Amino acid sequence: MELKYSDDVKLQINITEKMKQDYRECGECARVVGGDGKDCDGCSLNVDIEGLGLCEIPLVTEKLEDRV
Repeated sequence: MELKYSDDVKLQINITEKMKQDYRECGECARVVGGDGKDCDGCSLNVDIEGLGLCEIPLVTEKLEDRV
């Protein structure tokens, strides 16, 4: 998938099965009350872009959830 920031700046992201798996696991951990959650340090989505993790970018989450 490609995120276009301007005519000259584009970000190409290859969504892998590992990324989808990490995203699902994170969602499962978030639903556990009192749980520790998933450690972002070992996550394949732990890439900071303009202060956001990949999993926080709406177009990426749509792709991770297979909605696109």
